[in-house]
Amino acid sequence: MTYESLMALLGNWLLPGSLVAIMVSMGLSLTADDFRQVFRNRRALVFGVCSMLIIPPLIGIGLAVTVAPTAALAVGFVLLATTPGGM
Repeated sequence: MTYESLMALLGNWLLPGSLVAIMVSMGLSLTADDFRQVFRNRRALVFGVCSMLIIPPLIGIGLAVTVAPTAALAVGFVLLATTPGGM
C-alpha cells in the first residue's frame, strides 16, 4: 500500500467513519427529557447561542478592524471567529 492510498483511506473513510460513530453514539444517549430541559431553561439556551454565534464574530471583526496589518489576516480573523468549531 502506497502512502497516497493510505492517506486516501484515512481521509476518505476512517476519519469520517469515526466521526459518524462518535456522533451517533452521543445522539443515542439523548432522551426526550434532555430536550425538555433545553426549552425549560431558555436563559442557558440564549446565553449559549450568543456565546457561540454572536460574540466571537464581533470580536473577530473588532480584531480585523483594529489589529490586522494585512487584508488577508483580517479575513482570517473573521473566518476563524465565524466558524463555530474553529476556535
